[in-house]
Amino acid sequence: MNPWKVSLRAYNVGFGDCSLLTFHYAHESKRILIDFGSTKPPAGVPANFMQRIARDIATGGSLDAVVATHRHNDHISGFGSNSGKIVASLKPQVVVQPWTEDPQAARDGFGRCDQSETCTPNSSAVRNLMEMARKGHAAYVHSGSPSGLDPLLPGVEILVLGPPTLEQSAAIHWERRCDPKEFWQFRAFWEGRAEACKAGDLFPHADRYSPGETPPNLRWFLARAQAIRKAQTKNFVRILDRVLNNTSVILLFRIGDFSLLFPGDAQIESWSWSLGQKRYRELLAGVRVYKVGHHGSRNGTPRSLWNLFLHRSRDSESSRLLSILSTRPGTHGSEPAHTEVPRRTLVETLERESNLFCTQNLAKTQMYREFEFIL
Repeated sequence: MNPWKVSLRAYNVGFGDCSLLTFHYAHESKRILIDFGSTKPPAGVPANFMQRIARDIATGGSLDAVVATHRHNDHISGFGSNSGKIVASLKPQVVVQPWTEDPQAARDGFGRCDQSETCTPNSSAVRNLMEMARKGHAAYVHSGSPSGLDPLLPGVEILVLGPPTLEQSAAIHWERRCDPKEFWQFRAFWEGRAEACKAGDLFPHADRYSPGETPPNLRWFLARAQAIRKAQTKNFVRILDRVLNNTSVILLFRIGDFSLLFPGDAQIESWSWSLGQKRYRELLAGVRVYKVGHHGSRNGTPRSLWNLFLHRSRDSESSRLLSILSTRPGTHGSEPAHTEVPRRTLVETLERESNLFCTQNLAKTQMYREFEFIL
């Protein structure tokens, strides 16, 4: 039994992400909520707009699964407070999260900390996700692991492309400030100007380190890794929080030759692992629907990934790649520093080589746009 249709509802949550993916079978439908968070709401919406979105999601009945790609507020804040209670009432059977959220990883000293309020931000959402996972089935995934969704979706192949584990790629420990070959830094990026690496950070108020420099707390962590494994620790989550985008779940859904890619906020350090796998490169080439990574930032869609997509085209053909961007301009970065989100050079390429939909273009009265794909 294979689905005959897939629908994708992209909600306008401002600067954040919320996607409702539905697989339609002959006698039933399976619904998966991928992320639900925002750090800056759309202009002119009421204060309870996240509750309104949650209630809209609830009108379709129960959820079969929830995917929280990583624990940043712009991806999970909606799972907390009153909107989170609504989602929890839909009783998802499976909750998919990155391996760093696994309680066993915490006991081994390599994952999240406990449930204490002081441990980490987004505690309300984190606790609600933990509780939903406890009542259903928890899938803590990494590159190459089972997704936990396969039993729910007959006829659909779900591949977990990321995040890699520490054993697979130690590069997720740090975040590159610049990469002229991969990031959408300049219109003439190939000039490789030295000024590129002097540009301001994407999030200028956060601590950042150059690729060649190990943060002091990470030096401590690496030196003490063996000792940390012997007892619980709260420090690793705080270390990873600076580079948490590199722990984003990357999911590829395939039904026959039709595929959809949801990369969360994965950046080049995480993508480098996936793109280094021949099978993954071959599968990524056929992507038809691309949920644009990291809200259109310059480091969320590596050029080597974009260049793989065979369905990108300058011709408006029926099989042309569909790109879906959830963002709100003016929230992070700056144009003079070439770090504005969404990055202008990336958006220009998305518009030129794909059918681009951006949530910011919805009218104030529109909560979402829904796309349907007949298989």
